[in-house]
Amino acid sequence: MMEKVAGAVERRPYLVLLCVLLVSGFMAYGITKVSTTTDFEEFLP
Repeated sequence: MMEKVAGAVERRPYLVLLCVLLVSGFMAYGITKVSTTTDFEEFLP
């Protein structure tokens, strides 16, 4: 598996970099939608 990834990076480094940037951008957008709650009453049955 790692050999396939290494081969893809050697053949098309800019395409791999573009994919990494796209995934990172998607994750950065998604992290803004995460919310946390510390209200104890929400966890009670």
